[in-house]
Amino acid sequence: MRDESGRVAGMFCACTETTSEVLAVRRRDTLLELDQRLADLTDPTALAFTASELLGEMLGVARVGYGMIDAEAGTIAVDRDWTAPGFASAAGVHQFADYGSYIDELRQGRAVASSDIETDPRTSASPDAFRALGVRAFLDVPVVEQGQTTAQFFVHSAVARRWTDEEIGFVRQFAERTRAAIARRRAEQELFAQAKLTRLIFDQMQSGLIIGTLVRDDDGKVVDWRYLEANPTLGDLVGLPSEQTIGRTIRDVFGPSIEDAWVSDFARVMKTREPVTFVRQVGSLGRWYEGHGFYIDEQRFGVSFMEITERRRVEEALIESEVRFRNMADHSPMMTWVTDPDGECTYLNARWYAFTGQPAQAGEGRGWLDAVHPGDRALAAEEFAAANAERRAYRVDFRLRRGDGEYRWVIDAAAPRFGSDGDFLGYVGSLIDIDERREAEERLRESEALSRLRADELISIYDAAPIGLCVFDRDMRFVRINDRLA
Repeated sequence: MRDESGRVAGMFCACTETTSEVLAVRRRDTLLELDQRLADLTDPTALAFTASELLGEMLGVARVGYGMIDAEAGTIAVDRDWTAPGFASAAGVHQFADYGSYIDELRQGRAVASSDIETDPRTSASPDAFRALGVRAFLDVPVVEQGQTTAQFFVHSAVARRWTDEEIGFVRQFAERTRAAIARRRAEQELFAQAKLTRLIFDQMQSGLIIGTLVRDDDGKVVDWRYLEANPTLGDLVGLPSEQTIGRTIRDVFGPSIEDAWVSDFARVMKTREPVTFVRQVGSLGRWYEGHGFYIDEQRFGVSFMEITERRRVEEALIESEVRFRNMADHSPMMTWVTDPDGECTYLNARWYAFTGQPAQAGEGRGWLDAVHPGDRALAAEEFAAANAERRAYRVDFRLRRGDGEYRWVIDAAAPRFGSDGDFLGYVGSLIDIDERREAEERLRESEALSRLRADELISIYDAAPIGLCVFDRDMRFVRINDRLA
């Protein structure tokens, strides 16, 4: 400004306050720096501390921290917080009830801003906990996940301070970005741990595990499949190191003549996305395998399997033994039967059905009792049930209906059978027709009774004779004399 003579007499300045604009730029730059610094960190605790440090320096406060909230217990757990020089850490577990009555606001997802704990009605009644931390004003911003308050950013000021809407919004952005970064890192850690565990299981499994992909010809027809991954156990099961199968097709590994089902089964899995089970031989190896094929994604399927060659040999031997047993039993003159551990009849030979006239397999389970005489049925069932429960030998006589309707007496006898490991397997028993023998025994008993009766009659006559009678042995010694002679 000049005077009348033209000399400079002063200066006029027009000023505009730009504090809000400057702070807005600083907040924007701080958020960008936050994203950059969090991108390089993997530990959730380090993430929370870095965010707390940036926020504390930006706001010029005494303490900033990120803690996990247990809403039901009313606690917050802080692993590590940032503090300005001269202020103690608040790391640890804290009860909200010790700091005032604002926990419900946090549960509802609302920020809690207190400009002065001494005058704020939510904290003035119990300010000692804040005083112990050197806090005069604070700002708590909750982190909400799926409708639940799970964490919070807390900002502590050593002096009374009015928190602006911009500051509250800024802390909210910090809290959300920190939450998202921590959630990502924890998810990545879980995925890494899961992948590590999956690989460990994959490598240590006692069964073979393969991941494969189909191979098609020019017309799109499935003609083969290729090994993408295979665990070490594969080598033990097929006699070829697993690393020598990767990238090769199954027809390349085992020859073009391998059974087509080894390809068609897994083509069906990829088409239907439904699992398949199989028991099949690789002819070129002479080995049997049992396994399970399953869908993984549009390009891959999985196969878990184990070798059962020895089990197959044992099963075939058992089947052959069973056939031999049944063949011998069916040609035996005795009725033969077999039960399981529960006492259910699982086999009756041809002689049983020829004798009783029951339809084939009608005697299995408890059906054999239908051929037992109604008067003996309960006895036969109870005796066998008791023997089966005690795992002891069994023997009982009862009447069995013959095919012509006549009941014949039989002896039913059996012994318990046990496996090589001592497990009870049931019974093997047989029945013998003893009807004629019982008739002969009955006739003998009747004859003996008649003889005793006649002897008694002779003795009565002997004793009542009016003359003296006696009996001598060959040495002329008295054996018997009647009363008259005496």
